[in-house]
Amino acid sequence: MNAVCHEWISSGAVRALPGNAGKYWTPEIKLLEEASNFPDIFLLEDAAQPRFLQKYPEWRDYIMIPQNDGGRKNCHAAFDPLRLWETYPGVLDYLVDETLNAMAAGDRIRAVKFAGVLSHLIGDTGQAAHVGDPRVLSPLFQAPGDAYLIHTFMENNPLVSYPEHQYCPKTLGDSPAELKWMLLQQMALLKKRSLLTIVPIMNHLLAEDGKAAATYASNTVGECADLLADLLLTLFQIMEGGKQSAPSVSLQGLEPERSFCDGMFNYQPQLDRIPGRTRGESIPLDIGFGEQRGIALLPNLFPSIRERRIAFAQYTLPPGVFRFFRFSCGLNRRAERNETSCVFELYLDDTLRWSSPRVTVDSPLTDICVDLGNASSLRIVAADGRENSFQTKFFYPCFINPELIKQA
Repeated sequence: MNAVCHEWISSGAVRALPGNAGKYWTPEIKLLEEASNFPDIFLLEDAAQPRFLQKYPEWRDYIMIPQNDGGRKNCHAAFDPLRLWETYPGVLDYLVDETLNAMAAGDRIRAVKFAGVLSHLIGDTGQAAHVGDPRVLSPLFQAPGDAYLIHTFMENNPLVSYPEHQYCPKTLGDSPAELKWMLLQQMALLKKRSLLTIVPIMNHLLAEDGKAAATYASNTVGECADLLADLLLTLFQIMEGGKQSAPSVSLQGLEPERSFCDGMFNYQPQLDRIPGRTRGESIPLDIGFGEQRGIALLPNLFPSIRERRIAFAQYTLPPGVFRFFRFSCGLNRRAERNETSCVFELYLDDTLRWSSPRVTVDSPLTDICVDLGNASSLRIVAADGRENSFQTKFFYPCFINPELIKQA
């Protein structure tokens, strides 16, 4: 994302802030805009333009991210949208903590500079040029001998603009731990939405229709501004000590850190509906109580395999924030066939904490509630209930209304 877009994200976010949160951030809106480009301004570190080195002698504080080995790494080298779950947590931990520390110390200028770097991170996560792997995009869009940088081609569209719109910012959490966890979740979802824009952007650009391509890129700029507004509001609320976040979070609204399902589910969990025979014939989830919302998993259906047939979805958790995981589970009665039983399992930090008996299509389990303790990861698993599952049997397990709950 280019410098102007980063500035638009920062100013657009501040303009959306209500009440006292807006009053806190607005006086330094110009500084926030400039700080949103710190990772690019200081990309070459000591070789940056002298005027910026003189203006911000403490620049290392903002873009040199501490590493586990005791060293520091340049912000752009520390985070990689292609490896979000691996590289983002440490960067977000540092930047969010330093922003809150500066706010608590009454140093708004320093807080704004750290918030600007967070704005940059959000912008790059929403930019199609950053989330698309050139090794995949090049053979898809470039003819032999057609040599150009796909990243630059997508990013430098002069027709991109800020999409003026109304937005009501949302709270991302009541504590630093919850904020950092939910921010990472929202950035994963932002990346996912941005990936969907790559094909239309590239097709329009290759057809020399920059205006049509800019529509997608401009909308993404607006989405980035909205997420930054959520972040700035939440930072202010935590500083003020208020409790504003929801008492529970639905698992369907979260992005799994990793997952596996059979290819008939496109190798990923399905939300609320499962694929039917054709695109227009998707099937709702129903374990015996009518159509319900939830997550459907499909274990490996390859014939003649000797390993355990399972499907899973694993999610990160903010330790100590949520107290319980509540859900129902069963086999989807709307599916064409359920030929065997299923065992449902729940793992916390890779340790089995709950397992169901063998569940058939006629024996759903309801209102299961598991204590989360201080777990940092949650994995839901559906497995073939047979002792010998060498022969393929079809079955369609579902976790219904799965949610993380803060209180009993």
